[in-house]
Order: sequence, then C-alpha cells, then structure tokens
Amino acid sequence: MTGDSRVLMPPLRVAWRFEQGFQPVMPVLHEGLAFLLGKTNRCVAVAEYDGNIVWQAPPGQRTTPLAASDVGLLVAVSKGGSTWLELWSPEDGSVRSQLDQANGIRTVLVEPFVFTGGFDQLVALRVADGKRIWSVRVGQGPTTWMSGSFDATAEYACFGLRGGAVVCLDSTTGKERWRRSVADTGATGGSVDEARRLVIHAGTLIVATQLDRLVAFSLASGRRRWVYVGGIHPGQLVDGCYQVEAGELDPKTGFLTPRPPLQWPETLQERGVFGQGDWAISKTHIFSGTNDGYLIAWERRTGDYVWHTKPKGAFSAAQGGTPLLIHNGRLYYGDNNCSVYCLEGVTPAGLALTSVTGGPKPSRSQPRKMVDLKAKKPREARKR
Repeated sequence: MTGDSRVLMPPLRVAWRFEQGFQPVMPVLHEGLAFLLGKTNRCVAVAEYDGNIVWQAPPGQRTTPLAASDVGLLVAVSKGGSTWLELWSPEDGSVRSQLDQANGIRTVLVEPFVFTGGFDQLVALRVADGKRIWSVRVGQGPTTWMSGSFDATAEYACFGLRGGAVVCLDSTTGKERWRRSVADTGATGGSVDEARRLVIHAGTLIVATQLDRLVAFSLASGRRRWVYVGGIHPGQLVDGCYQVEAGELDPKTGFLTPRPPLQWPETLQERGVFGQGDWAISKTHIFSGTNDGYLIAWERRTGDYVWHTKPKGAFSAAQGGTPLLIHNGRLYYGDNNCSVYCLEGVTPAGLALTSVTGGPKPSRSQPRKMVDLKAKKPREARKR
C-alpha cells in the first residue's frame, strides 16, 4: 500500500458487508476489486466502492483467492481431493493459465515467480507459463518441517524451520545462500525458539519468533544485524518501519522510535473488552479489533483514544490471521462470524471522504454489469 491509499480518519461507517462460508478469509484487493471466498466456497469479486458482485466463479470446485497483481489473480482450486493453482483474469474470472505445483499451504506471489510450500517442501513456479523452476526439500521429518510463514523477493526466498533454523535461498536457482539460527538459548533462558513470521524489507530479513523476539539478518550475507526483545505486536511494516507495541523500529539498525501507550476507553475496559488480532495502521491512526466485535481507533503519534464503534452483527475480530486491512482509503474488518465489513471515512454531513483510486466514484444508483461465468466454457479438472 503506497501513496494516499492509507489515508483514513475516523469516524467510519460501514459501506457494505459480505457474508462468507465456514471460515473467515480476508479479501484479496486489487484495482478497485475485492476477491472473497463466498458461502458456497467459490471465489467472488465485488466492487470495493459499494460491495456489488461483479463476477463469481462457477460451482463444482472450491476456489480460494490467494494474491493478485497486474499479471492476474492467483487462485487455489480444489476438487476431488486434489488442489492446484490457477491464474485468472481479475476483470472477469476467466482462466489464463494453470500452474504446475505441489500442494502448498502457503503461497507468495512475487513477479516473475510464485512460491508455494508447506511442511517439508518449497516450490518456485514461473508466472508467465506456470512451469516449475525448482523444488527444494526443506526438512527431513516433522521435527525439521517449515515453521511459520515465509517471504520472498525476486532475489531471495526465506523460511524458518522447526528447531530454530532460518534458511535463505536464491529465488532463481533454489540454491541455499545461507542458514542461521534464531534459537539463542542464552537470550531465551534455555528455551528453544523458532520463526513465526518473516518479513523482507530494504535488504533485511526480520524474523518474529515464538518467544516474542525479533531477530534481523542481512539478506546478502546472513549476518545478524540486531535483536529486539519486548512486545512485538502488531509486527508489520508501515511506512518503511517495523511496528511494535512500544513504537517503530528501523529495519536496518533496530533503532526504536518510541510511541506512547495506547489509551483504552474506560467504558470498554469496564466491560472486559480487549484487543484481538493485528492492528491496521493508517497515516494518522491505529485501528484494532476486539474480542467483542468493537473497532477502536487511536492517534498514531500520541496513542490517544479517539473513537470506537461496533458494526451491526459483528461478533469478534477473526483470530489466527489478519482481521484488519487498509486499502484504497477503506478499512476491512473480518470477524469470527465469517463476515467481512468494509468501512469508509465520513464527514459530519455523512459524505464519504475517500474514493477508489484510479478515477471518480461511480454513482450508487449506477447499475453494474455482473459477469455470469456459467455461460463460459467450463473448466476441466486437472488430471492427476
């Protein structure tokens, strides 16, 4: 997210709500469209502005949106016990190509590659034709399987292993560049530590560990640059800085720019309401979901409480993932009731402050053409 896409100031109002199936999945967002998993386990594309359905995948297969870029929408397709990847047109959902791949549980799209993997294997595919470039066996048995997430660029692919190892591969060849450990028993009191979340930025690999530590390595050499111990929530990059509870860390040096503690509203504290899931951080504010469905906003610079609301029907912030996203001046909130809410900023008169980038907002009364993919040639299940 760049430019003014994260300009978002409370108060906010619900622009639209989308009800999903049996698990909360946050939308994939690209060029004014939000791609979601519908109630019938089909990929559905809706307009970011008003939530109207633009197209939906045909029935018969589970189609889960994973990532999107200018080359297309990456979708995991499941049928008859088999799972594979396809590249679709974001505009109408037509299939552009089918990718040769192993069944991965994590996927990263970084042009010109798609990296997919999980447990004991990492595979690199070429986006242009879907062909496999390389495949690496990352562990020998469950005790050395992949741990946590992985991240990649066009040059490096990095992942953690159970037991504390962190491995960096050459994205083009799959050859190992270096291997280091985050299991510094001296700093963890003898406990075994391992990677939970990896982020690559500005030539640095930042590893968030199971024991709430941050360990940063040089991508080029694998040299350990710095270690941070403390509250590492929310653990995300915003404006080139790594966000933690106490403030913002410089990815290269680990230098901390402090931020005052967030001031919780007393009315919610008295009800036993507490934060749940990752934060969403705009240019000026911090947003958090809660265990009781509320959304709360603070000033990013001072930590002062400014606003809260509870969208109608909201249950609690989704757990086990990222329940909040900011994109095109909108806040997306996923709850444990398998709903996704899209909220937008409002003026005192109730008019939207933000608009989808790339042109003027359409009129709410303007009809949208819905693409019926049933009329298209049906997909053929991949032969195994």
